[in-house]
Amino acid sequence: MRVFAMFVSRWVQEREKVSRAVGDAGAGRARRNRRDRCDRGDVPGWVMVTVMTAALVVALMAVAVPQLRDVFTNAIDSVVSGG
Repeated sequence: MRVFAMFVSRWVQEREKVSRAVGDAGAGRARRNRRDRCDRGDVPGWVMVTVMTAALVVALMAVAVPQLRDVFTNAIDSVVSGG
């Protein structure tokens, strides 16, 4: 994983060098591309947050549903039996 991160970092650095070498005419386009890249890069983070939240809800429900069922059943039994 570390090798992949180093590769990506190096690739980004080289791309920045090329963008600077293009000059002022290409600078606006390079800035737009960087901004677009940042926007696209944010989507996987939100996907991860959504998936992790769903997993947390499922895990909590696995623990809570049996206990809530017992509480409800006991309450109904106490009302039906009158005591």
